[in-house]
Amino acid sequence: MWITDYYNITMIQLTTIVGTRPQVIKASALHRQIKEKYSNTIHENIVHTGQHYDDRMSDIFFRELEFPVMDINLNTGSDTHPRQISFMMEGVERVLNSLMPDMVLVYGDTNSTFAAAVAANKMNFPVMHVEAGVRSSNKTTPEEINRILTDHVSSVLAAPTVNGFNNLVKEGFNAYAEPPFSINNPILANTGDVMLDNLNYYFELAMEKSAEMGRYNVSPDNYAFMTLHRDFNTDSAERLNSIIGSMVALSASFAMPVIFSVHPRTAKAMREKLDKKLQDILKSGDHIITIPPATYLEAIMFMNHASVICTDSGGIQKEAFFLKKPVVLFREKTEWDELVRAGNTILAGAGEETLLEAAEVFLHKKPKIVYPALFGQGNAAELICQEILRFFEKQA
Repeated sequence: MWITDYYNITMIQLTTIVGTRPQVIKASALHRQIKEKYSNTIHENIVHTGQHYDDRMSDIFFRELEFPVMDINLNTGSDTHPRQISFMMEGVERVLNSLMPDMVLVYGDTNSTFAAAVAANKMNFPVMHVEAGVRSSNKTTPEEINRILTDHVSSVLAAPTVNGFNNLVKEGFNAYAEPPFSINNPILANTGDVMLDNLNYYFELAMEKSAEMGRYNVSPDNYAFMTLHRDFNTDSAERLNSIIGSMVALSASFAMPVIFSVHPRTAKAMREKLDKKLQDILKSGDHIITIPPATYLEAIMFMNHASVICTDSGGIQKEAFFLKKPVVLFREKTEWDELVRAGNTILAGAGEETLLEAAEVFLHKKPKIVYPALFGQGNAAELICQEILRFFEKQA
């Protein structure tokens, strides 16, 4: 660590490890805060595992968000979960041996998160987990296992909501830990969500892309915006066909087009598993308009002008809440129960009947939905920086 007068602590060497589109977006908020306010106390290196390697899913977000190109890319690529995690851990070990950081910071619940956190822990580097305490109560999903295990090897746990904070307390973490802090005595903090920071920061820039809707011949507030990428939906031919078929039926029933931002995994699955009739409908563009993976700014623009959002994404579920747009979720459980209780998300699964019923609620019945400040005040990055400083201040 380098010497600084601030807080009477040394310059903190922070290694941030990301691997996917959502993590690049989340990391941009913290990097911006460090650059603007904490550059004299925190020096950040950014490592990309390469879990998302398609340009539309990774590199373009660095350019669009004016986020510096990562210092190191491990170029892991796709593989089975165990092999991918193994490759990532080996790569992270090499990087950490070179950088020798004071702390490793990870986001969310991906294989990159888990691999980086465990590798850092085994090398005795303290880990900070941003988006800690999030739970879906469904351990059959890889994301849930990644969340739980990452939390339990972390020394600083930044929960995005009160619910996340309370989940950690229920699992035995001490809400009132006193220094010195460590993996055995971690900091717990409800910092709010960095995704809200970013939406507030980039919203006006995203709205400048509204003219792009003319390319698809859709009108504001008269279309559904759709994404689909979870493996339990794309790897199952039954669920994939049911969801796509249901969205065709939704478009016909409610006389509105569906703009479908197609993830690379989903594009491959549709080529291999989708019924020919549905493939022909997609090619015609009569009901569902398929587009390449939307960039962050494009996605915000499309969501803000949509009547309803249909997705299996946890991140989009939150962004829709920030924009006060209802969500039909292609899942039976979610890590964001707060949004179900608030009435903004309906768990619809993959069945046509439940999907259409959920759409009916939002498009025709139009219930009054309350939007409390579940995810903080839009200053999560600032609070995260403060918790980093608190961890090291109290070690001195």
